[in-house]
Amino acid sequence: MTVTGRTAFSLQVDNRIAILRIDREDKRNALDAEMIDALADLCREIERRDDIAVLVLTGTGKSFCAGGDISAWSGRSPDAFARRWIRDGHETFDRLARLRQPVIAAINGHALGGGLELAACADYRIAEGHVKFGQPESALGIIAGWSGTQRAVRRFGSRIIRRMALFGEVLSAREALAEGLVDKVVSQGEALEAARELARQVLRRGPVATELTKMLINAAEDEEHERVLESFAGHIAAASEDLREGVAAFKQKRQPDFGSSRETTMIRHLVHLRFRSDVDVATKQKLYDRLAALTDRIAGVEDFQHRENVSVEEPLMRGFLDMFWFDFRDAVARDAYLADEVHQAIGADIVACLDGGADGILVCDIAL
Repeated sequence: MTVTGRTAFSLQVDNRIAILRIDREDKRNALDAEMIDALADLCREIERRDDIAVLVLTGTGKSFCAGGDISAWSGRSPDAFARRWIRDGHETFDRLARLRQPVIAAINGHALGGGLELAACADYRIAEGHVKFGQPESALGIIAGWSGTQRAVRRFGSRIIRRMALFGEVLSAREALAEGLVDKVVSQGEALEAARELARQVLRRGPVATELTKMLINAAEDEEHERVLESFAGHIAAASEDLREGVAAFKQKRQPDFGSSRETTMIRHLVHLRFRSDVDVATKQKLYDRLAALTDRIAGVEDFQHRENVSVEEPLMRGFLDMFWFDFRDAVARDAYLADEVHQAIGADIVACLDGGADGILVCDIAL
């Protein structure tokens, strides 16, 4: 029995890697209207889940996706075809392409028509060697309506799309690799594991930086420049003191006082030092005096403190360390002076007393 809608997909999450399978093998994983709706709902769910950092998209069995199910759209009126089939499918594929998580397509079967448009939504495409790529829609008297002439052109270039869409050229996996439609070709049956390995590489990168980088690349492709601009602007506004004052004034039924509500962000510059066990107290005190003297020379220092034998779990400096910190309200002053001044104050004679020499120094900044 043919399954459609949500039951035609399976979503499994393991160690922040999600595997989304199209599970309609008896129809070569072709998409119908209910599946388009279900895929939109799944994209909304994936976008909101903090336990998903990477998405791998693949097909069940020997097929990736045969595109749109002809029986699902061929009998529709022109209005219903344009409004329900084209528009809904376009919106769903947009949602997939604009997921905050990187998307990897493990293309285990032919990607023709809507299947190629689906693969184009991914950030990385791994194809098995037997796979074919093409856009046969015009041979059926219809167009590629799920961004096959838009996103596909932006991502692959108009030349190769013309060859497939206008002249019916079908590419092998190796030809698709040469034309830039796919990023990697593997042997039959190996696409999913190759995608998992690539996903594990993504997990080793900064998650926020990865998400922001994808947004910026999408904006450069004119994929979602409005959302990117508004997201960045919204983040800046949400972090501002103006927002807190505005909300507080609204709740208290008063006029906001934006001028006096602003506070400069406090920055803490931490210096961790790991001394050799044979270093005496006098040497440590000499360093403490040197660093304390910096507060008289550097503008913007609000506080300076020193703690001994602080337990630190940072892998590079694990153990009990001496820790010094400078609190700044003037980030410009910190950036301009502090790093050089601290290292000059520590000096070569102090470095010689550290466990590991210069590697015994760990410096970092945190926002308070």
